[in-house]
Amino acid sequence: MVTWLRAKGQELVARKVLLTMASLLFYAAWRWPYVSLLLISTVLDYNCARAIHSARTPRRKRLFLLISMVGNLGLLSTFKYTNFLLMSLEKALGVTGLQVELGPLPLILPLGISFYTFQTMSYTIDVYRGKLEPRKTLLDVALFVSFFPQLVAGPILRASRFLPQLEDLKQWDPQRAKAGIMLMIWGMSKKLMVADALAPIVEQAYAQPGLFSGWGLVVATYGFAFQVYCDFSGYSDLAIGAAQVLGFDIPKNFRRPFFAANMSTFWARWHISLSTWLRDYLYIPLGGSRRGRSRTLWNLMITMTLGGLWHGANWNCVLWGFVTGAILVGHRVFLWMIGKEKPSDTARPVLRVVLTVIQFHVFCFTMVFFRSQSLGDIFLVLGRIFTGAEGLMVPTLFPLVLMPTLLVLELIQSRLSVSTLLLRSPRFSRITIYASCALMLGLILSNVPVDFIYFVF
Repeated sequence: MVTWLRAKGQELVARKVLLTMASLLFYAAWRWPYVSLLLISTVLDYNCARAIHSARTPRRKRLFLLISMVGNLGLLSTFKYTNFLLMSLEKALGVTGLQVELGPLPLILPLGISFYTFQTMSYTIDVYRGKLEPRKTLLDVALFVSFFPQLVAGPILRASRFLPQLEDLKQWDPQRAKAGIMLMIWGMSKKLMVADALAPIVEQAYAQPGLFSGWGLVVATYGFAFQVYCDFSGYSDLAIGAAQVLGFDIPKNFRRPFFAANMSTFWARWHISLSTWLRDYLYIPLGGSRRGRSRTLWNLMITMTLGGLWHGANWNCVLWGFVTGAILVGHRVFLWMIGKEKPSDTARPVLRVVLTVIQFHVFCFTMVFFRSQSLGDIFLVLGRIFTGAEGLMVPTLFPLVLMPTLLVLELIQSRLSVSTLLLRSPRFSRITIYASCALMLGLILSNVPVDFIYFVF
């Protein structure tokens, strides 16, 4: 028995080593020197977590947590926000009459640094809060930080959910693998057939918004809303499906957000791993809704504005986060005015449909801030939309066909798992569908695919 347990333990360690090395090689295929940043984060938080756990006084626990936070945020800030701060300072000095060149510095944003920084920070914070025991081996933390399916664009993993899955040997499960592959096909289809098809239309309109009519910019904005959704949720499906094939469970990152009836519900369904991270590690520590209504509104604004800054080192993203926060604040105030504390999904069907349509347009309004290339373009786009300006129309109304089609498919998916239905169908039917999908993807891939949008975050 002892010999069997020892052999099982050795095989488990060997699998962890193999998967960790594969993950590091996956990241090295982009730029191998930047693997060092992953290793720095891993070693830093492994040691800080153990030091926090063994510290005998609250002061020492806070010290090691601070070291972890400063180290992680220092790396993130150096590569992501240095040039943003330098260029902002340069412009501010220019307003005062001082012409000083401060940048930009030749810094390359490491792939996925925003995701794995938040991920590894949550590990030490959870250990500090006593919610998680620190891992005894560096190998486990290294695999948690570098796990390749979701490394570069999420979902953001929680150590409390992922690390326990490293305890047992994964057994090959054909049904599980098939379901994972089907999810990957669905995700890649959304990316290639919808997001990449919409990308040129959106890019053309937002590259020169002054040339396009108000209606053309409306269509392009609709297109971008679905582009960013299919692009990001498509990657999330790829990550979740790949992990499923390997025997790991990664939580969903999207849950039909375009069927949300208000902005609060929307953010409970969109980029769920980030929304819950901001809630648990920023909003609640700020006081959440426990310190009075005015403090609640203030905490919402801070959380969403910093969430906007997380998305991009530019004032457009900061303003997008601020506007989104203002909408959430307005919704919360409205709920208080009608005697409710939290949003409810119990509205009558007709009213719910109306609210859902309104919410979609509110989201599209915020996407103008997110997609525009400068602050000036934001006001140019909004001005041309709201005044009905004349100009060019987008070259095709293809987005108007893709959008309702996708919504219908998502509605079907909410009622009936298409992948489960397909797996239960006759083999000939499955082979025909697989071959058709492979042919369609092959035709699309014959063109140059568009990079995933969230790779730059």
